[in-house]
Amino acid sequence: MVNSEEKILNKKNFWIIVINSTVFFLLAYLFFYLITKFATIIAASMFDIETILYYHKISFNIGKSQWGFDSVKFVFSAGSVIALLFGTLFIIIYNKVCETDGLLKLFFLWGFLIGYSYFFGSILMGTMIPRGFGHVLDWTYSMDTARMLLIIFSLSVFIITGILTTKPILFSANSYFNYLDKQRKKFFIRSQLIVPYFLGIAIIFLVRIPNNHTNNYFEILRLLSMIAIIVPVIFRYHNYPDFYFEEKQKSINIGRGYLIFLIIFLFLFRFGLSFGLRF
Repeated sequence: MVNSEEKILNKKNFWIIVINSTVFFLLAYLFFYLITKFATIIAASMFDIETILYYHKISFNIGKSQWGFDSVKFVFSAGSVIALLFGTLFIIIYNKVCETDGLLKLFFLWGFLIGYSYFFGSILMGTMIPRGFGHVLDWTYSMDTARMLLIIFSLSVFIITGILTTKPILFSANSYFNYLDKQRKKFFIRSQLIVPYFLGIAIIFLVRIPNNHTNNYFEILRLLSMIAIIVPVIFRYHNYPDFYFEEKQKSINIGRGYLIFLIIFLFLFRFGLSFGLRF
């Protein structure tokens, strides 16, 4: 049994799982980045505000004095609301497909986590930084007490989300294993969740160079708010009983097609939007 475990839980398989999970983390991020930015662009167009979409931001062709309460509230909350809606849709889809052993379901799992981070992370970070949803809070003249309540609310949602999604995250191991015991759980949580999360954020930061100004730090901080979801998972995963999946033979391989698609997508995203897309 020990030899069998050592054969499966090795560095090669660890990094294969890391690569696969990181690929879908980045694909889900790119999807939510674009879908939220297009929601913002559509909202801005309703107020006749011209926009330019870049790989790291949206530029609004409007002077500061031309913004009004309605336009600020609608434009800077549209993306977050869309992220919440798609995040909720993604977890519904994931629950429908989680018993399949394919890798594509990771797109929906990470999409759910990123979507909720985009919404609640925007509220959490917006209470401290005047970016994104923070503009809405500034224009509503929110008092310190209201901001503190929003921080507590956002953190509470993150923690509850982490508690409720621990089992679905563990169940995604059926792509690689026939069963998940104590030893495999630790191996899997690190390779499927923890390392891909930080590696994915590091890659996003590098892709944005040399434009890592305040808007981009807000984007990274918003993603880092997902730590409040991950921490409960880390503390709870060992409390679950062993999982036994279907008995057919499993293999741990890199999803080469998804990796190639990500590389092409990242290239088009980074260089295709370098000069901006005007709306």
